[in-house]
This record gives sequence, structure tokens and C-alpha cells, in this order.
Amino acid sequence: MATKSKKDEAQGAQVQAATAPEQMAPEQPSQVQNQTTSTPEAEAKLESLSVLAARHRVPSWEQAALCRFMGWADGKMLTDDEYTSALSKLAARHLGGGRRK
Repeated sequence: MATKSKKDEAQGAQVQAATAPEQMAPEQPSQVQNQTTSTPEAEAKLESLSVLAARHRVPSWEQAALCRFMGWADGKMLTDDEYTSALSKLAARHLGGGRRK
């Protein structure tokens, strides 16, 4: 009889283990739904500076000037939009040492 009760306890534990995920099942779709709801920031793909420079056909001297101007180090990861806005800031910067008007 002692062996039957151990088997029954083992089967009971298996049944409880099988029902535990079922109880959690209603919560999982809401968690999955929250994870799949994406924001524009999450969709933006980060890429290295060298990949972005090659895509935008930026010469090496201009890439070096851009990194210096923005204070970026090698290995910086950016989105395409951030990189293009930085390029436009570099092109619109004030040159020379005279007075600004």
C-alpha cells in the first residue's frame, strides 16, 4: 500500500504541474500582446557608423569630421535618422572664427 500512495502522490504532482501552466495561460497572451506592441523607437534599427557611412556614401574625411563634431567614438550605434540629422548639422555648422551675425 505504501508504494501505491507514492505512485498516487507522484501522479498528483504531475497533474498539478500540468495544470499550473494552464492557470498561467490567460496571463501569457496579455504579456505577449504587450511585447508585440511596438513603438517607433523599438522598430528603429541600430547600425554602426561604418555601415551608415557606406550607405550614405560619406567620404572618410567627412566621417572623421562628423565623429569629431558630434563627439562620437568608434563603434557607436545609431539609427539612420540620427545619422542623417547629424550629417545635416555638420553641413550647416558655422565655419571660421569671426563674429556670428
